[in-house]
Amino acid sequence: NGCTLTGSQLDVNEPGALMGVMSSTSESSAGASDGTAMITVSGGTSPYFYVWSTNPVQNLATATGLSSGVYGVAVTDANGCTYSDSVSVGLGSVGLTYITNKLLVNLYPNPVRNELYIDLNTENDLRFEIYNVIGDQIKSTVFNASNNRVSTNDMATGLYFYYISDASGMVYHGKFNIIK
Repeated sequence: NGCTLTGSQLDVNEPGALMGVMSSTSESSAGASDGTAMITVSGGTSPYFYVWSTNPVQNLATATGLSSGVYGVAVTDANGCTYSDSVSVGLGSVGLTYITNKLLVNLYPNPVRNELYIDLNTENDLRFEIYNVIGDQIKSTVFNASNNRVSTNDMATGLYFYYISDASGMVYHGKFNIIK
C-alpha cells in the first residue's frame, strides 16, 4: 500500500513464564466429596484455560466436590503455553469403617517405560481409566484380580492421571509419568 515506517523503534514485551501455585481444602469426612483443589496462575497471557483430572473434567481455577486424593491440572494460556501440576486433597476426619474398607493401590514403576503394574488389595471388579493432561481418556479397562498390568507402549512420553473405581462409586486416583 506504499506505506513505510522510518525512525521508529518497536518494543516487544514478552510475558513472564506461565506458573502456578497449588492449594487445597480437605474433604470434611470420608465420602463427603466436598474437598477443593485450586491453582493461582501468574505469568503467561490471559485468559487461561484449565483442565482438571476430575471425573467429569472441571475447567475453572478451582475444582470442587472432590474426594481425598491427588488431582492434576493443566493450564493453557492465550498463547498456547502450558503449565501442569498436581495437589493432594486430604481427608478431614477418618472413621474406622473407612480405614478397613480403604482400597490400597501400589502403582509401579513411576516413571514407566513399557508396562505399568497395579497391585490392589481386593478381588472385586475395578475400573481402571487413564487420562492425559488435557482430560482425554486414553485407556479404560476392568481389573478383577489383585495384580494387574497395563501396556504403555502405545502412549507418548508425558504426565498421565489414573482413576480406579468400584461398583459402590469409591474412587482412587493419582498420576504417573511415561518416559521413552
